[in-house]
Amino acid sequence: KSITNSGEMGRFLKRLDQLMGLACTKMTTRHQMDEDLSFPDPRSTQWATPSESTKAPPFSIIPSLLYFASEIFDEETKLICNDHCTSSSKRKKPCREHLSQSKQSKMESSSSTCSSSLPPDQRHAGLSVNVCAVGFRYLLAKHAMVVNMFISADLSLLDEGRELDFLWSHSYDNVVWTRTKIAYCRRLIPAHDRRDITVTRMCLLEDSIKEIVGKRHPLSSNIYSAMVGPSLLRGGVSVSFEGEEGVGDGVTRNWFQAVSKALFNPHNALWEKTVSPPHGYAPRAGSDVNETHLQYFRFAGRLYALSIINKIPIASKLAPHVARYLLGMKIGLGDLWDYDAQLAKNLQDLQDTKHGANLGLTFTAMRERVGQGCEQVELKRNGASVDVNDKNKSEYIGLYVEFKLIKQVEKQLDQMRTGFQELLPKRMLQGMDNEALGAMTQGVEKLDIADWKKHTKYQKP
Repeated sequence: KSITNSGEMGRFLKRLDQLMGLACTKMTTRHQMDEDLSFPDPRSTQWATPSESTKAPPFSIIPSLLYFASEIFDEETKLICNDHCTSSSKRKKPCREHLSQSKQSKMESSSSTCSSSLPPDQRHAGLSVNVCAVGFRYLLAKHAMVVNMFISADLSLLDEGRELDFLWSHSYDNVVWTRTKIAYCRRLIPAHDRRDITVTRMCLLEDSIKEIVGKRHPLSSNIYSAMVGPSLLRGGVSVSFEGEEGVGDGVTRNWFQAVSKALFNPHNALWEKTVSPPHGYAPRAGSDVNETHLQYFRFAGRLYALSIINKIPIASKLAPHVARYLLGMKIGLGDLWDYDAQLAKNLQDLQDTKHGANLGLTFTAMRERVGQGCEQVELKRNGASVDVNDKNKSEYIGLYVEFKLIKQVEKQLDQMRTGFQELLPKRMLQGMDNEALGAMTQGVEKLDIADWKKHTKYQKP
């Protein structure tokens, strides 16, 4: 039966909320579903919301119902998500869990809210549909446990063309748990033969770059005479050290730890640590003092991708905004808090306070040049002659944040992103977030004892 107005949309969401609530109760009490997890075709007309007299609710129908709801509301939720991202950039922390902020709007009132007495012209403009779209996002966050239980039982639900593929998106980071994302990403990595490489401990970093990236052209610092094709590395690497008999995963693990330590050595002048916690590494603006610096960043991107493929963590942690850039996610003022909290606070105060006509600032910023001090850079054309005032300060803040986090190190970041993305499936990058990336490349900071016990088999000697 087609849903043709906002009242029917609200009633549909309310019934779906009730069904997912029953499924949640069943999962938490019995830890299993009564029915087999066999999922019907979402485009089939054989399913419908269960009647109140149904004795055994068809829980396996939930993914198909969510697909149906996403077809109705997804475009509206994307618009709401984008608007929310824009407004949340003014806050201390970016609100990436777009739905958790609207908990005061209860799902039980979605039916009456969606059919509220809006003027006819506003109804035709689609505002009532947008209200239901917010309700749909709230429903997904409210029942995230149910959603993740279904996905864990059948990871293919997130595949393209399946019922829950719309959830594999950065706009639904608050719905799909990090653990679920990691499991799905592992599934997406294709099986390939590992590339055998041999390096020396004496020239560990240089040998590793030749084996992972390629040999540099003698007449250019950024052109490779023998580039290592990405297809050769998509199965991971197996490393051995010249003059040593050791082979296997233990030696490869040792290489990951040793080469990452050498790569992030402060003497290379390639990286800087973020001022604010969580402390992580970001490309240094003055890294071009090393003429081959872009080669190192290309290697860094491939190294982190290989860490995921080989399932071996790296001790060196990337700054959150760098991880988000590698994944193609948007960078804004919220990311500056993880880079330099004091600078972010100053910009936030500038945004929130009215200062009058002239703020004593121009559209310029300072860039570090190793061994040469700092130089002034214009944030836009003729920026040095444009004064910042209350009318254009939002533009200034946006350009300043973009310059500080991206523009001044854009070449380095682009090389990292190229090296990272060329080894991993495109589908993986569409839904992975920086938290999942951190867990896959650095491991988890806190052990889940209950999960550890669940997946441990103990036998008495």
